[in-house]
Amino acid sequence: MSTRLTDVIDDDFATALILASFRLTGNEDMIRTPDTEVDKTRITIKECKTKRFLWKKWTSCDDKYYPDGYIRVNTPKGVVPVKGVKVRMWRWFSYSDAYTDVNGYYISSYKWNSIWIGNQIDYHIVFDGKYDYPEKLNNSSIWNLNSQRWSMNKSLFGALCLWTNYYNAGRHHPTGHSLTFYTNSGDWGRCILHNAIYDYNRNIAKDSLTYPPNNLDIANKKSSDYTSSAPLLKNHLNFSLIYGSSFWGAIATYFGYSVFGWGMPDLILRFDNKIDDYNKIVTTVWHELTHASQLQAMKKNKGFWWASDYWSKNVYRQVSNSDTYGKKGDPDWQIIALSEGWANFIEWHLAKNKLGYNTIAEEPWQDAPKNPNQYRWKEEHFPISYMEMYYLLHEQGVYLKDLEKIMSSSRTIARFKEDLVEIYPKKESEINNIIEAYE
Repeated sequence: MSTRLTDVIDDDFATALILASFRLTGNEDMIRTPDTEVDKTRITIKECKTKRFLWKKWTSCDDKYYPDGYIRVNTPKGVVPVKGVKVRMWRWFSYSDAYTDVNGYYISSYKWNSIWIGNQIDYHIVFDGKYDYPEKLNNSSIWNLNSQRWSMNKSLFGALCLWTNYYNAGRHHPTGHSLTFYTNSGDWGRCILHNAIYDYNRNIAKDSLTYPPNNLDIANKKSSDYTSSAPLLKNHLNFSLIYGSSFWGAIATYFGYSVFGWGMPDLILRFDNKIDDYNKIVTTVWHELTHASQLQAMKKNKGFWWASDYWSKNVYRQVSNSDTYGKKGDPDWQIIALSEGWANFIEWHLAKNKLGYNTIAEEPWQDAPKNPNQYRWKEEHFPISYMEMYYLLHEQGVYLKDLEKIMSSSRTIARFKEDLVEIYPKKESEINNIIEAYE
């Protein structure tokens, strides 16, 4: 029976997937691999073809490869996987892309052969991220696999997105390549930012919170001050300039989107290659992503224009205030209180449960095991102190998803309280007692 080339390819790739499953389940020692000078065990296929010349017939066998490997990064807890990052393999006029899984493992779906000249492959780590998650279709019993995606971009002035960050891992054998990022690499911090985004998406799913907008463009830069923000300019129409001057503000807004719209960032993140600042870098990312989820929840609950108006006012007030957030009683102070209080609470909540870290004290939880209601908040702590309101409500049994839904549909504390009581009528007394101290 003759064998077609397509049959060989299908069989070989199926074999590769089976071998990959052994590695992913921790049974790598059960795979018998040929002894080679290559440092790691790889998926290598022997492809044989019968050749003829005149009356002579012989069998020629060539090695084919599905490059694979592990991408990891060093942290205070040891070496961990870099999850959901793109690995690009390139040689001459051929290339293939693969994403790492939760173990940092990647495998090419493209089969590479051996060539006499230029056999090695160029490996690049491209900071395009992907997090896959299952989701029901229209509340049916059918599940679909969706993806959250984001792109880490080299920035101009630390804010304008230029092109996707990538790391050139060099030329290596087509069997694959593995590497670990340490703080002596300029991209160590980007790996930490990248993992923080991946972990945020995975962590909030457990509380049924809203995912951030898809395809976030993230401007990043090495900076020790860690000043970050969530302008989310590609996910709403920001007309904050119009609040200052309606005519010239409109002109400036049109000009800005027309000229710089291609490079406008959704998030502006900072990092430094200091392993001792690992928790601070990660939790800052979670704070800004909570804002991104908030805007997405607003768009779902109230529509695009309502969300754009809310976020534009939020940005305008923070830019125009002399001390960023202002103080209680200033114009639109309740918008800032609800938004920043929520972001600080979710940042603290995730840090405690996932990192064992207290973001208020900026210390490990074992050294500062204090909840938000155990601190003595003062007026100068506005709006961070509003995290205590969310904490107390959650302690009363109010689900995080309901807090997010009501918060993302409210412009005032009074409306927030009213809508929350409507969902939890049996907790009306407790809700009123908690919130009245913050009105």
